[in-house]
Amino acid sequence: MSIFNIKAPRFGIVLHGTIFFLFWFQMAHAQLTSQKKTYTHQDSLRGGLNENRTWFDVSAYELDVKIDIKEKSIKGECTMEYKVLKSADKMQIDLFEQYEILSINRFGLPLEYKRDGNAIIVQMPQREGLGDVSYITVAYEGKLPIAKKAPWDGGFVFTKDSNGKDWVGVACEGFGASSWWPCKDHLSDEPESMVVKVSAPKGMVAIANGRLVQVDTGRVMNKFIWKVVSPINTYNVNISIGDYVHFSDTFISRKDAARLDLDYWVLSDHLEKAKEQFKQVKPMLVCYEEKLGKYPFYDDSYKLVETPYL
Repeated sequence: MSIFNIKAPRFGIVLHGTIFFLFWFQMAHAQLTSQKKTYTHQDSLRGGLNENRTWFDVSAYELDVKIDIKEKSIKGECTMEYKVLKSADKMQIDLFEQYEILSINRFGLPLEYKRDGNAIIVQMPQREGLGDVSYITVAYEGKLPIAKKAPWDGGFVFTKDSNGKDWVGVACEGFGASSWWPCKDHLSDEPESMVVKVSAPKGMVAIANGRLVQVDTGRVMNKFIWKVVSPINTYNVNISIGDYVHFSDTFISRKDAARLDLDYWVLSDHLEKAKEQFKQVKPMLVCYEEKLGKYPFYDDSYKLVETPYL
C-alpha cells in the first residue's frame, strides 16, 4: 500500500511507532557504546595496516578454485600481483586458519612462512626495489565455513533447487574475503583487475564477477573463467554454482548513448518469471543515472544472479 493512501489517524500510529523505535534505538546505542571496547591481536592483524601490509600495493589477483560440493570444501590457488612501495622483508597474507597451506611461492620458488591465526607471515627471499612489480602464489585447501543465515552472517550456502539439483553461493561482506580465499583482506587496497576461475561439475554453471571469457571443458568438470577489468573490493568477489540459464539485454545511457550489457543468470525453471521481473532493471538504471550518475562499471557489464539466500 502506498503511504499516500493511508488515512491520517493510521499514519499517526505509524509515526508514533517510529518515534518510539528511534528512542529505543538511541537508548540501546548509548548502552552499547558506553561499554569499553577491547581488541585482540587478531583484530589488529586484520583491521590494521602494519608494516607487513603497507609496503606493497595489490594490482591484480588470479583465483583458481574447485568447490567439492559433497565435502563442502575448497581447493585452489591464488596469484597476487603487487607493486613495491618501499623495501621490506615480510608480507602478510590473510586466510582463515582452518585452511591448510599447500605451498607459497614467488616466481616458482618456495617461500618460508608461519601462521599467526588468520594471518600468514611470509618471509620474502630478498628486499625488492621500489616500483618493482612481482607475483606471489598461495595454494591451499580446507573445509568451507557454512553460513547459518546468509547474508546476515558469513559463509557458504549449500542447498538444493526445486528440481533437487545442487545450488551453491557465498556471502562474505561482513565476514571477509579471507574466509575462503587468500588475499590482502583490507578495504584500503583494491586490485585494478581480477580473474576468477571456478570449476563446476558437468551440467552446472559457475558464475563470478565480471564477464565470462572462456569455458574449459573437462571429463568430469568444466572450468568457467571470468574477468573483472575495474577495481573491485575483495569482499565483493563472489561465486555461485547451480543449474543456471542465461539471457541478456542492452541498456542505452540517456547521458551519452553508451551501451551497457545486461546479463541475467537464473535457475532454469525460473527463466520466464525472471524475464518478467527483470523488466524493472532499465527504468531503475534510468532513475539511478538521473539522480546519482552513470553506472560506473560499463566495461564489466551489469549482471544479476539468482542466489540461494536473500
